[in-house]
Amino acid sequence: MPSFSPTGSSGRHNARLKAPSKAKDVQGTLRRLLGYLGGQWGIIAIVLAASLISTVITVVGTRLNGVAVDRYILVGDLRGLALLCLIMLAIYVVNIAATYVQNILMIDVAQRTSATLRSDLFRSILHLPQAYFDQHASGDLMSRLTNDVDNVNSTLSQSVTQLFSGIISIGGMLLAMLLLSPLLTLFAMIVVPMMMVVTRSIIKRSRRYFSALQRELGELNGYIEEMISGQKAVLLFQQEEAVAAEFDAMNSRLQTSYTLAQTFSAMGPFMSFINNITYVVVTLVGAMLILRGSLSVGVVFTFLLYMRNFSRPLNSLAALFNTIQSALAGAERVFEVIDEPPESDE
Repeated sequence: MPSFSPTGSSGRHNARLKAPSKAKDVQGTLRRLLGYLGGQWGIIAIVLAASLISTVITVVGTRLNGVAVDRYILVGDLRGLALLCLIMLAIYVVNIAATYVQNILMIDVAQRTSATLRSDLFRSILHLPQAYFDQHASGDLMSRLTNDVDNVNSTLSQSVTQLFSGIISIGGMLLAMLLLSPLLTLFAMIVVPMMMVVTRSIIKRSRRYFSALQRELGELNGYIEEMISGQKAVLLFQQEEAVAAEFDAMNSRLQTSYTLAQTFSAMGPFMSFINNITYVVVTLVGAMLILRGSLSVGVVFTFLLYMRNFSRPLNSLAALFNTIQSALAGAERVFEVIDEPPESDE
């Protein structure tokens, strides 16, 4: 059944269904987003420094847990244990402050960037030729101006900070593990290639679903805007059932796209399984080294904590790739409008 459009834009929905489901230029979109960060690299440098401080404190604090086991708990030195706990409390307070600073600064960077991006998009819309509005729903433009820009904003304010912290934390924990026990580190690194294979496979599949999700959301918003603005025409021509049926079809496609995107991006169970298997292997090897007298209980205990702190950012980074994919899909939709040639004076 042909679609009914009270605003005179019949066929524009079908035209949008032919849009590509994959991101056209992921690297190009990423480079353009980085260009919007111009003038804020000093703040980003402070964010990186705060992430580095937080990682160093986490490494030191984790090592002090092992020291507490070997030097104070096993020998029953409660006074020394109390002093060590006070030191750990002080450094963790500094850790909280560093984390707070990096979060606040990155939120400011994200707000400035999204404001500039939103302004550029709005100015581009003001200069679009009339033919563009004949071929595209105004609701779709609204979706790009709100949903897609907000998607980029939330990714910059939250995910980028986690990305910085995760990468620095992985490097710091790996160095600490190597200094503590190269042998246990060798067994712990079994998890890395397995995670890379799983992550690459899932990202490849989920990318096209996140792109389709953004497109279907824009289509649904566009249709809603058209039907609401033309509600009198819908009633006049008695098209209530036809409009409701078409809305249900679009809503169903959006539900399918969202379900597929979230389902194929669910890496948590796979990562947890791989982490737990590796954790068991390292625990068994560490227990054998303790029985042989090669390592102390505190060292193995510290290593296991390091390993947990090493695998947690790996899991977070794997999940972040899906969020970044969604943000890039939204950014690409924004840049498509910005790159449209303006209306000529003629």
